[in-house]
Amino acid sequence: MDDKKYEIPDEICDDAIEERALLELRDKYVLRPFGFKNARRCAVQSRQKQVIYLRKIYELYPELRECKFTFNFRDKSLMVTGVVKEGE
Repeated sequence: MDDKKYEIPDEICDDAIEERALLELRDKYVLRPFGFKNARRCAVQSRQKQVIYLRKIYELYPELRECKFTFNFRDKSLMVTGVVKEGE
């Protein structure tokens, strides 16, 4: 499969960046004593953000439902890296 690049609007890119930041914050809270509650909250918020931005991506590009892709935050784009196989 050829690598195809898709442009992503600023709103979706901002959601993806916020999701990434929440994951990093979660990892920092896990290392702190008594940080479990905050880490759990960040993990839940991160997952919610992920669902939101993936829905927006799939509305914009429905053909990406069967693909694996990676974000490029500098270019505000995503690159298709492969096709999801059965059972993955």
